[in-house]
Amino acid sequence: MLYLHIGFHKAGSTTLQTFVRDNTEALAAAGVVYPEIGRGRDAIAHHALGRGLKRRREPPSADTERLWREVAELAGRESNVLISSEGLEPSDPAPLAQWLQGVPVKVIAYVRELPGRLVSIYGQSTKRGQNTLDFDDFLTRELTLERTYTAPKLKVWAELFGAQNIRIRSTDPSCLEGGDIITDFLVALGLGPDARERLGLVGGGVQNVTPGWRTLEVLRSLNAEADWSDDDDVTGGEDARSPGGSLLRAAQDAEASLGWGERGLYLSEEQIARAVKIDREDIAEVEALGVDARLKPASAGAIPPRTFLPNISDIPAEAVTRFYREMLIASARQVMLRPRRLRGRQPDEPPAVEPPAAAPLKAEEGRGWGPVGRWLRALVRWLRGAR
Repeated sequence: MLYLHIGFHKAGSTTLQTFVRDNTEALAAAGVVYPEIGRGRDAIAHHALGRGLKRRREPPSADTERLWREVAELAGRESNVLISSEGLEPSDPAPLAQWLQGVPVKVIAYVRELPGRLVSIYGQSTKRGQNTLDFDDFLTRELTLERTYTAPKLKVWAELFGAQNIRIRSTDPSCLEGGDIITDFLVALGLGPDARERLGLVGGGVQNVTPGWRTLEVLRSLNAEADWSDDDDVTGGEDARSPGGSLLRAAQDAEASLGWGERGLYLSEEQIARAVKIDREDIAEVEALGVDARLKPASAGAIPPRTFLPNISDIPAEAVTRFYREMLIASARQVMLRPRRLRGRQPDEPPAVEPPAAAPLKAEEGRGWGPVGRWLRALVRWLRGAR
């Protein structure tokens, strides 16, 4: 059996992928192979497979076809193979009908209730450098896009592999085996609700947490200055080895240092009512497909409305200055630690030299660094103006 975990976005995918990656050997011994095809040795997910099926006018590349045919060949040899990428969610899976011909396929998906999903996608897009819109404009745009809705995306997969082979669950605990997403995922893979204990599987902590509202709004302001994004990589902004990942890590360190973890309320009462209505209609369409669905619609009464629309203007200028300084210190620490890490420094070993306290940088520094340089220069300009 070939299991395709297709997301959806902001529905625990990173948590599941990290858990499976960290237990690859134990799962393989239990009969579920999590291959390196389209993933690599250290990466958590098969984003090369999802990225190759993006909806484009041009047909998928020969490399994409080669990778999927390798998956099909492996599935022919092994009892169970698992492929996971939320990049498959918005893809065009039609070519898989030919590339996976003769391979039994089951599709696994999880979905978050729409109001929470919209706020979470706003946070994801902002922290990865993709968004400069305030939440109201962002929501207005998202509700016009087909990718926002579950039923149209799931319908394509159901037509391709059969409704009976599509399994979708809400992330609400009441819809999950054992009340949590990892146990439910193991059940979906045929390993049973006790697999975690029986197989000695480890890890499973929550991953890819959205920053607090202050951090998000500061990053959104920097995004407008930097004019950059990680569109070409599904998780570029979460990979600490990427430029976007390095800057996000610096922002997260600054957030922890200043205690900026408070989650903001972004939805107005009107937006909550609208999102709840759309969510219920979307769930009804999913259930009409005849897929294996266990979904819980959003409830307006369970979602507190905002009292103000979060914006950087709601943060005192001196607090933003402190945050930027902490970001610079964290960035300097990353640069200073990188050579020692390559020489085998242990993760818990402290750096040999403490980084300097936010030494002033020349505005010209960073030229040629592309968007990273623009983001850092924007940060430096603020600090100069604050002195």
